[in-house]
Formats: sequence, C-alpha cells, structure tokens
Amino acid sequence: MKIAGYVIAALVGALGLLFVVGAQGLASRMIVGAVLILAGVALVIALRMRPAAATTTIVQKVDLAGASKLQQLLCPQCGAALQPSALRSEHGIATITCPFCNTSHQLQEDVKW
Repeated sequence: MKIAGYVIAALVGALGLLFVVGAQGLASRMIVGAVLILAGVALVIALRMRPAAATTTIVQKVDLAGASKLQQLLCPQCGAALQPSALRSEHGIATITCPFCNTSHQLQEDVKW
C-alpha cells in the first residue's frame, strides 16, 4: 500500500514538473504544475507520517474436559524434552517444534474411552 502511494506521488510530481517545464509563458500551466508538485510532496509527507499498522494479538484458551495432569512431552525424532513455549497453532492444529532437531509434530489427544 505504501509503495503504491509513493509511485502515485512520483507520477503526480513528474506530471507537475512537465506542466512547469512546458508552460511556455502561460500562467495557468505554471499554476497547475505547481499545484501538482505540491500535491506529490504532500502525499509523500502524509505517507511518512502515517502510523504503522496495529498488531493483533490472538489468545487461544484450551478448555480441558475432566481432571488433567501435566505430562512431559518428548520429541519422537530425537527424544529431547519439548518446551511448552514451542507450542503453536497452525490452521487450527496444535503443533510443537523440537528446538534440537527442528522437526514439527502435530499434537493429538488420545481417546479416553
């Protein structure tokens, strides 16, 4: 979006410069050229003053059915202990990445019946 704004500002400024250079003594062309150049400069200033996009934080809460106990997870590939901080939700699927062998694993809940 910002790049498109800069391109438009450059085109408007260049068009204004063409009007000024090709004015041939006509005041109306000089005025139009000056207005276009000022519009290009104003657009660049507005783009630079625009605040950055706000970041969105998503909090996902898990509701466990029944009593639960904490169990240490081990990487099936290398056997290293997996950290809860490595847990991610990708497309609604809980995955965890091993910090040692860098493999990702999908977490699945065993059927309790």
